Amino acid sequence: MRRMTGPCFRRSRGLFLMASCAVFAACGSLGEPYLGSFPTSSVPSEASGQSDDGGAGDGPAGLIGDISGEALPPRPAEYIPSIVILTDSNVGVIERITGGGPDRFSDFRVIDLADGSDEAEELPTTTVADDDETPPLTVEESRIWTGVSDDLFGGLVLQAVSGEVMWFPGTGAEARQVSVEGEFLEVGYRGGTPEALTILADQVSRTRLIDNDSSPFATIEPEEEVIDLSSSGGLVAVVKSDQACGSVVFLGGDGATLALDPIAEPGCVLRSRPTVGAVALSPDGEAVAFTLIEYREDGVELVTNLVAVELTSGAEILATEIGGSGDVVSSLAFDGSSAVVLRRSSALSEVVVADADSVEVLDLGTQTGPRAVTFARLPLSENLG
Repeated sequence: MRRMTGPCFRRSRGLFLMASCAVFAACGSLGEPYLGSFPTSSVPSEASGQSDDGGAGDGPAGLIGDISGEALPPRPAEYIPSIVILTDSNVGVIERITGGGPDRFSDFRVIDLADGSDEAEELPTTTVADDDETPPLTVEESRIWTGVSDDLFGGLVLQAVSGEVMWFPGTGAEARQVSVEGEFLEVGYRGGTPEALTILADQVSRTRLIDNDSSPFATIEPEEEVIDLSSSGGLVAVVKSDQACGSVVFLGGDGATLALDPIAEPGCVLRSRPTVGAVALSPDGEAVAFTLIEYREDGVELVTNLVAVELTSGAEILATEIGGSGDVVSSLAFDGSSAVVLRRSSALSEVVVADADSVEVLDLGTQTGPRAVTFARLPLSENLG
């Protein structure tokens, strides 16, 4: 999921210099999820056989090229990632139906972010417990969210306008505040547990959801900005902007740049205007989707193209125009074969699903003001309503 602001997307200052763990390998063919039996009511475990430095340990591992690493939690067979959408008033989900056709998308269903207790159903607010050091807080039902990511275990992590980052576990347990400050970027995965990646001032941090254990994660360089970031297991793709037109880098757990260069960026026509806007890795870590932007002479977006390629070979999966003059893609997610984007203009905001055969605007029913989109890489728990 990708949340960009600034002149055309999210522009958090700095270049991401370190990643969450070693690159995990693909399982199955391109575009397929990592398959297996996975109970969505499970919770991440602190003791998972993974090393503290993000190595593969005894967990699932394999190769991308010659780089080994840690796999994400397995996914149920035949699961198609659902689309999570933030709007002005709700968090909701649209399911994709196997087989395609005119009815391949369900209606928008509002997600209940209560904590699953009987009291939560009777009261207009939900009490959220964090830990012994942080007093409980109350989450208003009218809270407006600005960012969202699935937690890889059937739950959601969201950031509110107030800046609070909240974790709603798929178990139905009480929601918890993630003790971080700054902008929520993504949920990563290291040592067998999910962690929130956030940025504040000159520091990117990672904070484990299960215990709020936080550590430095990145250093911000002067004259560079993080435009977008995507994590799939240990592989981290970072779009940066600088005084030229920026670039895209792929990083491993030790912060080193990986020998992956699948993105053919166009020449720099307007300085300080990034040519690559948004980036999203597939869940299996085999492919990457990104947007390429052409500008008018005055710096306004002229055309935005959506491209997806295999990471190691650069083979094209899809390439299509996703935005016209003045359109801005402010959120992007990719499941390996199709992408969902939030497309904004001065007149409206639309949620668009694109694959190799079609580009379709989703019908959100009575919902207005979409703010962000993402894929639920694992099935969302029924405990979320």
